[in-house]
Amino acid sequence: MNKDTTDIPIIGIVLKNGEVESYNYRTAVTNNFHHSFIVTSKGISALDYDEALRFVKLPSEDFYTLEGEPSLEPFTTGKKQVIAFASHCIGKGIDPNTKVKIKDHKLNTFYEDSIIGRLKDFTPK
Repeated sequence: MNKDTTDIPIIGIVLKNGEVESYNYRTAVTNNFHHSFIVTSKGISALDYDEALRFVKLPSEDFYTLEGEPSLEPFTTGKKQVIAFASHCIGKGIDPNTKVKIKDHKLNTFYEDSIIGRLKDFTPK
């Protein structure tokens, strides 16, 4: 599968209400992999940057990286958004065994810079 044409999400956001926007490799490259330049106008109007969960999967990595405040507490306050992210990715054809990592935000919170599980660990059973 050519990563320039695939619909596999490699970058995106999950709003506090659980809505997900994601983009394929071509769209991400066009926008320098920066979330704020690829959010739709609907997303921009609903976006609270502090409350948005952001995700990225670089082609050279075998995991998704989550960032933003919801990722710092992925099993409590961020759980709803992490579930929406994982369900979205699996629904788009991502391998459920793909690892999920929390970005190092340099805040010294518990989950930063750690693999917290696999996509399938965050979807309803």
